[in-house]
Order: sequence, then C-alpha cells, then structure tokens
Amino acid sequence: MRVIALCNAELSARRASDLIFESLRIPVGPSQVGRKAKLVGERIQEWEKSETAPLGADASVSGAAVDGTGIPVRKQEVADRAGKQEDGSAKTREVKAAAFFNLGPPDKKTGNAQRDPGSAAAAAAIESAAARDADKEPSPFAQRLAREAERRGYGRSGPQFALGDGGAWIWNTVGELFPGAIQILDLYHVLERLSDVAKAVHGRGEMAEALAKRWRGMAEPGRLQPVVNELKSHAPRHAIAGETATYFENNRSRMDYPRYRAAGLPVGSGAVEGACRSVVCERLKKSGMFWSVKGANKILALRCAVESNTFDDFREYWAEKKKRPEEQNWFTPPAQE
Repeated sequence: MRVIALCNAELSARRASDLIFESLRIPVGPSQVGRKAKLVGERIQEWEKSETAPLGADASVSGAAVDGTGIPVRKQEVADRAGKQEDGSAKTREVKAAAFFNLGPPDKKTGNAQRDPGSAAAAAAIESAAARDADKEPSPFAQRLAREAERRGYGRSGPQFALGDGGAWIWNTVGELFPGAIQILDLYHVLERLSDVAKAVHGRGEMAEALAKRWRGMAEPGRLQPVVNELKSHAPRHAIAGETATYFENNRSRMDYPRYRAAGLPVGSGAVEGACRSVVCERLKKSGMFWSVKGANKILALRCAVESNTFDDFREYWAEKKKRPEEQNWFTPPAQE
C-alpha cells in the first residue's frame, strides 16, 4: 500500500501501475492504484484534521506564503460557476495553497533572503477561503492554514511574515489568523504588472522595456507614488494602468521593500509558487486529466504529506489506530468515484 500511494502521489495511475510492475513484478491495475492511493489520501485528510500538535519540540518556522492555481475538473464540478471562458463558463477549480518555511543563509551574490528548502511544508486543497462576519468559525481553508501553522510552530521564534500576490482573500485570511505577521506583497508580481502596463502603452519593443525598467527602478526602492501618478495618467486610454494603480494603492502598506530587505526578510513568494508547481501542477495538471473535487483533494492530501515529510508521521498515527478492531480492514478499496 505504501508503494502504491507513493507512486501515485508522483505519477498518474497508469504510469504508477507500470512502474510497480516493472520494478516489483506485482500486477496492480491502474484503477486499483487510483482507488488505493485515494483511500490513503482520505485517511491522511482525517489525520491532518485530528493531529495538530507541533511536529517535534524544535518545530518553528517564521515564514508563510499563500497563493492559488486552477486545475481542470469534470463538467459537473463547474456547473453554474462563472469562469474565464468566452461564454463566461469555467473549466477549472482553484486549489488554494500555502507554504510554511524558515529562512536560510542569504544569497552570497545578492545578499537577498532565501528560504531553507529543508524546512518547507505545504498545505493545499480545493476549498473556500470565504467567511462572513456572522460565521462562528473561520473558512475551511483558514482552518487548514491554522492547523498547519500549529504543526509547524509558525511564529514561535523569529519575525513572523507572510507573502502573497495581492488577492483580497489572501490578506483577509492572513490578517484573521496571524494579525501580528508582517504582510509582504510579492515583488515579482509587482514587476510583472508594470511590464504588462508598459507593453499596453508602447507595445512590445525598446520603449516598453525602457518604461518598465524606469518604473521598476522607482517601485522597488519604495518610491511608489510617482509610479502610481504615471499609471493614473495612462488610465483613460489603458484600463490595465488604472487597475494597476488601484492594486498598488490597496497594497501600499505591503510594499516597503527596503525595510523588508534591511530586516533580512524575503520579498518574493517563490516558496508558495514552488508549492503550487510541485504539489499541484506537476501532478494534477497533466494532459487529459479532469478531476472530481473529492478525488483531487485526496491526492492533494497525499502530495502534501509527501512534500512536507509527514507521510511517516501519518503512518505511525494510522498504525496505532489500526489496533482498534473496527479499523483492521481500512485498506478495503472504497467504491469508485
């Protein structure tokens, strides 16, 4: 079961089936691989919700980054949902993801802060981050973040900080759960937006590149207001310029990059973008894949456990639980979804 789960965590069911047979000469069909891996993922979901104690006495991370990425899903999963297709429909559902990490030694060439790859942990699922004021509990995704933060000792030592791309749901969630965290708008999203506006104003070419470079030269050191003023001057002819100016004004308090660098903090959300890529995209966005929400979340639970080095913690938990008579047959495959 462990081999099946770990293979399917990395590969499609068909490729995992082939690999298991080629390596171990054990015939396990693709459908059986998929069912058993999802069953393990389902059990990991249960473990993830029930076990929130810190993972070791020295568990302590100071950084968090939050983002989202879409994955292709079955038609019934997007029925009546608005999307980006020409007819206003949707083909994808958003996986919300977070990465927790510590800082490692600064880059030797630039002196910029770098994350410690060995400290990274991921949390991801297709679930809501929305919560109303009248709700008694945080949103499902906020609860997921809170559990992972508790396991990782987020903010137990060092400056607590959080990075994001400017999405309102990100800052609402971070502000609700971690009010003391320093919020940092990912600098690379800022630079990308400035490049897009420059191209809208001048088209692709040297003039656009020069304008984007000049804007970046002001925004990165913290001279934001002149950039905002210029963006607004282009807004009557280019909507993207006005949208970017508003984006900067809404995130002004999160764009003090000189201060962050002086404090040894990162200004880019590469940690969560890496999580989106390695945990989500490399497994769930392969050609021809269309997921159910339940199925995707089970595989995501499995992927996160593997990527965060908690799969063995889960196995210990379940080995203990299986001592109960009612849990002896938990490997029995569930009905196919």
